[in-house]
Amino acid sequence: MSILIFILITLTLLLGTGYLIFLLIKTGKEWYFLIFFILYLPMYITLQSFVFQQTQSPTGVLIIQYLKEFVLFIALSVFVFYQSDLLRKKFKFNNIDLVFMAFILLAFIFLVFPIGEVAFLAKAAYFKNILLMGIFYFLGRNMTLSNYQIQLIFKLILGIAFSAFCINLAEFSSGIHLHTLINYGNFQNTINDVEPTGNYGLSWTFETQSGIQRFGAFFANPLDLASASLLAFAIAFIFFIKTPYRTNQIFYSGLMMAIIGSLFFAYSRASLAAFILELIFIAFIFKYYRLLWAGVFLIFSSVSLYHVFCLRRFIFFCFRYVDF
Repeated sequence: MSILIFILITLTLLLGTGYLIFLLIKTGKEWYFLIFFILYLPMYITLQSFVFQQTQSPTGVLIIQYLKEFVLFIALSVFVFYQSDLLRKKFKFNNIDLVFMAFILLAFIFLVFPIGEVAFLAKAAYFKNILLMGIFYFLGRNMTLSNYQIQLIFKLILGIAFSAFCINLAEFSSGIHLHTLINYGNFQNTINDVEPTGNYGLSWTFETQSGIQRFGAFFANPLDLASASLLAFAIAFIFFIKTPYRTNQIFYSGLMMAIIGSLFFAYSRASLAAFILELIFIAFIFKYYRLLWAGVFLIFSSVSLYHVFCLRRFIFFCFRYVDF
């Protein structure tokens, strides 16, 4: 069964990537690389772990790792060679541009000067990843998206968030992390030389201080899932308050509840606090004061119920595994 899943995932990845690259080169529209990365990056680590589990080959992991550089290089090439007036184009810099350039310059200084004990090749690898962030920012800064493209990007993000919630439900129902099934601990130990830790053979990130499981779906870890859920909730919330149709409001309210569920499954206290602040900020901006207070009451009630639930599970854990 796992071999069949591996074949399906491999074919989907190859055909999907090839098709998006074809559209990117044919149309000269860089936004296709956004679709690729929105679908690819959430499962970047789990894909590597699953490929290594099935092949036991570091080569397959390297292909997954450098696929993003390959697609990003093509997108940058399309931006450069598909514009006849690129040399005459005037770039207007704002304060965020200057901050980003200062950050890259600071990273370059740490690369060329003997600062710290890290070897030059390791620093070069880190600097390469920072440069990728710079290319991302550059392409996004010079990209113009239509309303249809923006809507599609938002819907893809919401689709990923809902898929993560469905996997969270399966993880919670079975009591088994997806990362356990794809042998994430062995992948980290063999490829990244990181020893598995925690009670579940993954890392301490996958459990609370009391030993309660935290789930990450197909994201790298529960913290990544929590931060992505914050973005998805903001999108769903704005769709909810802006749509004039009651049927759509019910749909987006269901999505918001699913995203909140993922936040609780990930159980990141910082993300829960950020979620409350995000809710207050959005409601304040759009002047939904009644919704603001209702949302705050709902969140605090949910957090209280979740802590009671965690306490019950912790007591059950003690009576089951601790010999008094």
